[in-house]
Amino acid sequence: MAVSRMKPVLGTRTQNSEISLFETNIRFMGSLLACYALTGDVMFRDKAAQLGERMLPAFQTGTGIPHSLINLHTGASKNYGWASGGCSILSEIGTMHLEFTYLSDITGNPVFKSKVENVRKVLKNQEKPKGLYPNYINPKTGNWGQHEGETKAEKQLERRRKTDRENAKHGMKLEKEKNGGAMEQRSMSDVNMADALLL
Repeated sequence: MAVSRMKPVLGTRTQNSEISLFETNIRFMGSLLACYALTGDVMFRDKAAQLGERMLPAFQTGTGIPHSLINLHTGASKNYGWASGGCSILSEIGTMHLEFTYLSDITGNPVFKSKVENVRKVLKNQEKPKGLYPNYINPKTGNWGQHEGETKAEKQLERRRKTDRENAKHGMKLEKEKNGGAMEQRSMSDVNMADALLL
């Protein structure tokens, strides 16, 4: 019953404006695919395939790394200007694999899966500074954008370790006060457990 009420809403009209490829994929494509998986109603599969076809122009770059923004009406795509001088955002392009692979599986059209497999291949072949993936990649050249990802990750890890050490010390202080000044014996492994879990 609910499916029959949804059919008129899922038309093929599109707005003539730029939208996020990432948001379109996780919210619209993901929802259509989930509805198909749960109901078996081919209308959801067909709408997902139509949407997928409209998303494909974003992958028409020098490397096949997709742009972040697409106009589903015209097929024009580009990246955000603020993203490391027009680079694609790694966390966004890395989330398209599940939906596009499943879309190929249920439609028999290999183009969707081939697009995301190419993204994986490009990323795998890139040298990673300090073994870490930066936040941005240029879709024309395949070169990394700003390498702030590595410093952010290192800083976050160090802040987390420092916070955990402070929390462990504070916890021992509270425990001592709670026991009327008598400190219970605790092994160093208890105190450093959080540090070990972070590694």
